[in-house]
Parts: sequence; C-alpha cells; structure tokens
Amino acid sequence: MSLSTLTSILKTGLCAALDGPVVGVLAAKLGGKVISILKEHFTFTAYEIAETYQESYGYALAAISAGLAAPDQKLAFLQKLTHSKITREFSEQLDQHYLQPFAQQRGIDNQALPALRKRLLDKIKKLAKQPAIFQAEPVPFTESELAASINHTGTLAITELVLEHLQHQPPDFFEKLGFSLEDEEELVAFLRYGELLGNAVLFFFRERLRKDERAEKTLAALQREGLWADVRDIKAAQDTLSTQLQQQLETQKQAVIEALEAGQFANAPEQTQQLQELQNRVEQIPEQLDMARTAWQGSQQQLIAFSNRFNAWAELLDEKVELVLEEMGTLQGTVDRIDDHVDTLLQEFRHFMQRFELSKQVKPRDEFTQHNSTSLKLIQEAVAKLKGVPLNDPQYNELVLAAGSVLSSTGNLAEAERLFLQAKDTAQNEAEKALSCFNLFQVRLRRRAYPEALADLLAAIAIDPQRYALHDVHRYPIERLLGAGGMGCVFLCQNQWRNNKVVVKCFWEECEGQRDEIFGEAMIMRKIAGDYVPEPLDYGYVDATRQDRPYFVTEYLEGALDGESWLAQYGKLDSVTGLEVGLQVAQGLQLAHQNGIYHLDIKPANLLMKATENGINVKIIDFGLARVATSLKEEALSRRDVSGMTQFGQTILGTLDYAPPEQLGHTECGKPGPKSDLFSFGATLYRLMTGESPRHLNPRRLGNAPTALFELLCDCKEEKPKQRPEINDVIQQLKGILKQSTLIVSPTGDYPTITAAIEHAKIGSRILIKPGHYQESLTLDKPLQLIGDGPMEEIIVESQAGRCVWMKTDQALIRGLTLRCRAGLNEKKYFAVDIPQGQLTLEYCDISSEALTCVAIHDSIGLLNHCQIHDSHAGGIYVYNNGKGRIEHCDIFGNAYPGIQIKEGGNPDIRHCQIHDGKSSGIVVSQQGKGQISYCTIFGNAYAGIEINQKGDPVIQDCHIHDGGTSGIYIHHHGRGKIENCEISGHAYPGITIKNGGQPLIQGCQIYDGKASGVLFSQEANGKIQDCDIFANGRAGIKIENGGNPVVENCTIKENAWHGVWVLKSGLGTIIDCDLRDNEKGSFEIEADCEVQRRGNQE
Repeated sequence: MSLSTLTSILKTGLCAALDGPVVGVLAAKLGGKVISILKEHFTFTAYEIAETYQESYGYALAAISAGLAAPDQKLAFLQKLTHSKITREFSEQLDQHYLQPFAQQRGIDNQALPALRKRLLDKIKKLAKQPAIFQAEPVPFTESELAASINHTGTLAITELVLEHLQHQPPDFFEKLGFSLEDEEELVAFLRYGELLGNAVLFFFRERLRKDERAEKTLAALQREGLWADVRDIKAAQDTLSTQLQQQLETQKQAVIEALEAGQFANAPEQTQQLQELQNRVEQIPEQLDMARTAWQGSQQQLIAFSNRFNAWAELLDEKVELVLEEMGTLQGTVDRIDDHVDTLLQEFRHFMQRFELSKQVKPRDEFTQHNSTSLKLIQEAVAKLKGVPLNDPQYNELVLAAGSVLSSTGNLAEAERLFLQAKDTAQNEAEKALSCFNLFQVRLRRRAYPEALADLLAAIAIDPQRYALHDVHRYPIERLLGAGGMGCVFLCQNQWRNNKVVVKCFWEECEGQRDEIFGEAMIMRKIAGDYVPEPLDYGYVDATRQDRPYFVTEYLEGALDGESWLAQYGKLDSVTGLEVGLQVAQGLQLAHQNGIYHLDIKPANLLMKATENGINVKIIDFGLARVATSLKEEALSRRDVSGMTQFGQTILGTLDYAPPEQLGHTECGKPGPKSDLFSFGATLYRLMTGESPRHLNPRRLGNAPTALFELLCDCKEEKPKQRPEINDVIQQLKGILKQSTLIVSPTGDYPTITAAIEHAKIGSRILIKPGHYQESLTLDKPLQLIGDGPMEEIIVESQAGRCVWMKTDQALIRGLTLRCRAGLNEKKYFAVDIPQGQLTLEYCDISSEALTCVAIHDSIGLLNHCQIHDSHAGGIYVYNNGKGRIEHCDIFGNAYPGIQIKEGGNPDIRHCQIHDGKSSGIVVSQQGKGQISYCTIFGNAYAGIEINQKGDPVIQDCHIHDGGTSGIYIHHHGRGKIENCEISGHAYPGITIKNGGQPLIQGCQIYDGKASGVLFSQEANGKIQDCDIFANGRAGIKIENGGNPVVENCTIKENAWHGVWVLKSGLGTIIDCDLRDNEKGSFEIEADCEVQRRGNQE
C-alpha cells in the first residue's frame, strides 16, 4: 500500500473514531487544547492503528460473508455462533440493503441470485486468507497528523482506497487466486456498492478502537473541556456539555473574584475576556451542537446507516472472529484447507520464539522483548496466516499458543488474550487447558485486569498445582490478587494454620542463595524495626528441592494502601502530612542502616499507608529482598521507550525514576549502599507530595511546603552518593522543618485560641490543639491542619454565633476534634461545617448541630473518615451543587433529617458507613444527585433506608439495609439508580418500593423477611430486576399494580406468605426464567385487567 494511501486511510479512521466533525465544530477556536489532550491520552502508534485496521478488515470480510449466506443457512449459522435467538430481520440486512439491489443493478434475476451468492462467497473467502494489507511503523503520530485527523473534511469513504491497493498487486495476484477479469470486476463492484467494504471496515475499526482505555480517556477528557459530545442524543449531549462548561465558568468566576479581592488587577482585563468567551460558549451550546450534529451526519451519513443496520455484529465478532472465519466454509460447501502450510507456519512461530527467547508459557519478562519494525511486520504477517487454519487441525492449539506468546511480547495483549481464550476453548487435553489459563493470567495481569487474571490462575492451579502454583496454595489459599510489579505479584491469602489473612509475595525469577540467606534480612527487620515494617511470618519455595518459585509471607494490614494507590484515592499529601510520612520512612531506614541492611527499592508502591486517629501510619515493605530477588527493572533498563508497552511495563519503567545512578549501571558512582536509599527516599517523598514524576524536581510543585524541604529533597537526589546527606541528618532536618511548621493552642501554648493561631499561622502549618473548651467560629482561610492533641471528647470547639468551621481556602485538614454548632438559637442558622470551596478533610471528629446540617459540601470536595455525625436538628451530611468527595467509616445517627442528602449534581463516594436510627430516611438522592454507596449498613431509620426521586441516580452496591420504618429503598417520581448485591430485610413496608415512574436496575440482591411484599411496582413504575433472591416476605414476593411494568428475569421468588408474583389494577410486566415454587398462595395471581408476559418460569 502506498504511503499516501495508508496515510489517508489512517487519517479517515481516526476521524471516525474521534468524531472529528463534532470536535472540529465545538473546538473551532481551541485547536491547541484539542491537540494537547490528544498528545496526553491518545498515545497510539501508527503500527497499532494499522494493526487495528487489519483486524477490522478481517472482521468486515467475515461479516459480509455471513450476510451473503443462503437464507436457509444464514440464520442457523448466526445462532450457532451466538447460542441465542437472532431475528431473521438481522440476518437479512445485507440481502435487503446490498445484495439484492446490487443484483438488480446488474440485471441478475432471483433465479440467478444463488449463483451470485456462491461466486461472491468463494472470492471473499480467498481474499480473507491473504497476508496483511495494513502495515505501518511503530511511531507515534505527530501534532500535525493528529490535527489533520480532527480537521478531516468530506465523507469517510475508504472503499476506493482499499480496492486501489488490492488492484495494484503484482499482475498475477488475482490470477493466482483463480479470478478471471470478470470475477475481479464483479467482486470489486459488489464491495464498492453502497460503500460496503469501507463502511464495514470503519465500523469495526471504530468499535474496536473505542474499547481501548486510551480512546476512552481521550473522549472523556475532550468532553470535560466541552470539546466533544455524543450528538446521537442531542438532548443528553446538551445537558452534559452545559454542565461541564458551567462548572468551568463558575470556577473561573471564583478565580477572578479572588484575584480582585487580593488586589491582583494586572490580569483582570485578560481574565474578564476569558470569562466572557466562556459565557459565550455556554450560551452558544444549542447552536454549536446543532452545527456539530449536522457536520457529523454529513460526514458519516453512510457509516451511520451501516452502523444502525449491523450494530449487533460488533459484540459477536469481538470475541468470535476466528470461529466466524472457520465457519465461513460451511456457508459455501467447500473449504480450501491449508493443512500443507501448517508445518511451515509452526516453524515460523518456533523461530520467533527461539530468536526472542520466548516459550509457550508466557513470562513477565517477555514484556521487555525488543522488536523492530521488521520483526513486527513479520509477526503480523504470520498471525494473518493463522486465521486460515481450521480449528480442528491437530496442530491448531500448538500454533495458537505459540502465536499468543509471540504477540504478547509485542505488547498486543488484546490479540494475545483472544488467542489464549481460543486455545482454552479448543484444548485437546487438560495440560493444554492449564497452559492456556496460565498464559491468560499473565496477559490479563499485565493490563491490570486482576479479578479475571486471578480466575485464570486458579483454573490453571486446579489442573496442575505443581506446575502453576506460585506459592504454597494449600497452606495459603488465595482470596485476592493485590497487584504486580517488577519483582513479583502479591496475593491476599488465608492462613489455614492460624485462620487469619496474610499477604504472600511471589517472585517472578529465582532467588540465588540458600533459603535462610535469601530471606534472612527481611526476617531480621522484624526485630530491629518492627514498628516500620509489616510483620514477616513465613518464606519458602513451591519446589524446595529445585529452589523454584520462592515466596514471602507477611501480616495483612487491613485498610492500608500502597503509596501509589493512596495518591489515586486521596491525592497528594499536604506539606505537614508529607513531613510526618517522610519522618517515619527515614526512621525506619535509620534502624535498618545501623544494622547493615539496605532496602534498595524505596518507592511509593513499597510504602503501606493507613489513616489512624494519630495521622498516617507508614510501613515499608520488601526490606531485604531487592538484593537477592531479580527484578524486571534490569530488563526495563534496556528499553526506555514506552511506546507499545503495556500498563505493567510502563509501571516498571516508571520505577526507574526512583533508582540512583549506581543502581542503573553507572559504575563511577560506586556500589549500591545506604546512600542509594537516600536518593530513592527523596524521589519518593517528592512524588507523594506532588503527585508527579520525581525525575526532575520543581519547587513550585511542592506548593506551600517550606523551602528547606525542597533543598533537602534536592540534596537526597544528588547524582554522587558522597554528596547525599546521612540518614541521621535527614531525620534532624525533617524534625526541624516540622517543628517550625507547628503551632500549639492551649492556655500555656503559643496561642490561647484557635482563631489566633490560624491568623498567625504560615501557609501549610500544623496547629496542635490541646484539651479544652473553645467557644469559637473558625474560618480556614489558608491551607493548614487543625489536629487535636489529646482525647477527642476533651477537645471541644463550640460555635455560638456562626459556623463551627467555614472552609475558605484550597485545602485543609481537621483531625480529632469535637465540633458542636449551637448557632441558630436566635434567628440565623448555619451549617456546623460549611465547605463551599476547596478540599477539606475531616478525620476522627465528632460533629453535631442544633442549627442546620452537620456537614455541607457544595461546589467543593469533602473527605470524611472515621467521623461521628449525629443528633443534628437538621441532616447529617448535605452534598449539593456538584459537591463531591469520599465519606468512609463514618457513624451517622440520630439526625432529624436524612443522614445523608445528595442533590443538584452532588456525587460523593460513600463506603463502609453506618447510617442508622435517624428520624427521617437514611440517605436521600434527588434532583439529579448521584453517588456511589457501597459496603454500608443502613438500619433503624424512621423512613426509608435509601430514598431516590426526581432523577436521582446513585449506584448502591454490597449494602445491608434492614429494619427500617418504611421501605428499605424507596424510588419514586422518576428516580433511577443501580442496586447491586444488597441485602434488604425486615422492613415494615416492601423491601423496595418503586412508584411514579421510578426506573431502577436491581441485580443480585437478597430481599427477605419484610412485613409486606418484597418488591412493589406501582403508578407506572418500571425497571428491571434480575438474579435476585426474594423470599420469606409477609405478602407477595413481587407486587405489581396501577400500571407498574417491570421486567423480572432469572430470580428466585420463594417461601413468601402470599403469591410469588401478584399483579392487580392494570398491572403489567414480563417475568422470565424465574423460580416461583413454594409460595404459600401459589406462583402467580393475575387479575383480569392485567397483562403479564411469562416465559421459561418454574411454577
């Protein structure tokens, strides 16, 4: 294919995948912003795009072939692939829109139509076996190429470009395929008809590319900036885009106000102009979206029509293209087998494996195999040949396993995973199946699909534990895969001997030396630095005789996160917290160094951090292991280019930023030693406090941290070990900086009142508050920490004429205080803790209010952890006006209004909370509020456990909702939501009540022991209930009335005091594949004026 033709095809495909016309209209004056987003997220290489095109080309030929099948074969063929019922309408789309009109155009009557089918099928089958036609170099796209893709004009027709390549093969190309000139002309004309070939290729290309995480992140980032919208639903697009731009507008308005209040007038004209431009964008949204939709329809008109007709093919061919290609032979009666070429193809893959030191059993180090454009092209061509090998060939599985191994070494995990799945499904024996499962574990682990990876590993172990177990799984059975890195992978396991949870680290490579020598330093750390490391418990080998597959067992710290996970969940550390964390790490290193033990792999991922009432507690993991365990870092050193590398590989490569020169092969710096840990310490602390790469330190990224801290981190990261400080000096400097950042509030301290301390505190300071009764209203107008220095119940902040706490800065933390809001006894009432901006963290606080809600989060972020929020004369927590944050491990009780109320775009994450004994509902989500509610216990509230209305749309997972005054969950007035794996029991009203247009999705729940029905649908409510267990309720399992119209599928509805399903007063519904036996009054009671569809039920 010529370079210009390939460039045109690539540009057209990217335009289709990214909805170029839409972006072009919405970003008419913001092209630079679009390109910066594409550079950050859309990191595909030309090779990857060409490879996706090649796969899509194969999918297109398969789909066209299936559509060409004779009517008596077509439907059975599709049903065989999907194991489900496919409508005849679907199977006849290609006939109706392409084949028959094409035949009419060429004067072919119905009698000659079967012969036309046969001819076209034969030709397309031969085309499908040819080598790859889409190939490109593994280089990233330039800014100009990305811009050209977005600014592509005209239609998305690529049929002519593809056909141009096919028709410019060597002169005897079609002759070798057995095509006459008439054959070639007929095939080309058919593929060209209605832009069939191009639309089919682009359809599958767009579907496959958009499933990649990089494409998803790109579109999400563009949408956040108001530069992309899904214009298929113009109303939803307008709502989404308006929300995004309105948020930007409000943020910018606030920034302008703050700048003017601070006397910063120099940039006022420019800021005002930017504000006006953003306001104009908001006002122009309807017009812009209309233009964008028009441009999109004009550019993609034929592709849109094709997508509407063949949308169901995307899912079918996503995982079954090999089966489709194989079954194509059954559609035409003959298959040109290539058995004679199987041995040659197998030799090709064996050659690849020998050349790149690969094996049929995939290894983590394969990630760092170095390929060039030539080897990638050869591998791509070999894989293309594989698609023509029949599934029943005796050597098929050996070929697939070899191809999967080779492909995984190129970073093409999706294709490798698909091949290993095929090998698993077609395995001829248990050994092949076990190997396929283990290889699936390896490739899924590399893309961080940990639950699926663990399932594959356990399947392999179940077949052959001696070969595939990574540790003693009988003594330590696996519960969860926690993560993987350059040294090995980590499991959460159950200790069968002590009946407690432990962490088992399994090493990728063999450890050299005697067993006690290898793990001796790690065990010694327990004695010399027990406060700074998890307790080591055990170590050994799966095969002790051969010292094969070593593993190391430590205690499990419930609730602890490694440093990278902490950053992802909570964000960067403020200056004081960073100093406290750094001091703990340094003190642990000090004890180790005093005993001649060096870590040599300090990085955020090797720190376990847990929030406690005294702050963050830190444990250092992997002490003593880096010197004896081979890490894949050494492999990563040989490949510094991340292009084409998986998430697993990029993570390992990123850890090189924490390694000092002497650990990266710079022998002039000497051997690794204690000063190596100092380099890594400086890089790690910088990362935790900035959230950015520590490769180059920047003082501005440390925000409000003291200058002395930046200087200390720079000293630690000196290139030459001799120029780095001693660990003792680091500890003294950290203590000094922390002391300078600390103020004490008490009658004999630095300040007698908290307000005075805040006024005099420097940005980023820590204020320690001694026990006492402080009658104050606190305004946090600068980033700082308020820390109770004593028992929480003895440190009381009581407001009489205002808020207890008013957040007026970007970031602050409050820990260990009792907050009492007495304000409002006169006329004006306040929130106890008011968070209208920034991010406020509340930890281990006791909060109550005689005025308004205890905690209000609006247009801001609130992080609440281990707080008691109770006995408010109003509500417990109020999240509204796009407020968000995380509420964890809180006890919320005795409030007059809802324990938590979410509305107006509020979107908190609520986990592991108890919400109980309130005088209203436990949680109310309304007025387009959202939220994730998981692992909570909600009980004893006077009204509903959770109430959802007015387009509230939360996700509720793994909660126990019981013994409430009305329903467990009450959804009404167009409330929505997804309710999964919840236990709902013991309520006075139905366990779940859905009324007035409510429309939830309820999955996998247990609904039982209610005093009324299990679930009630009434007043035109609908929704879906599936895979639920509904039993032992006081009335019907499910009651449907007054136009309620649910879908109930695959549920067990048993042992209810009345009927399984009771339908009355014009109730509707569909009940499918349910077990309704053993209800006291029978399976169904359906009144005459009701219409219920029933299929596949056990009654």
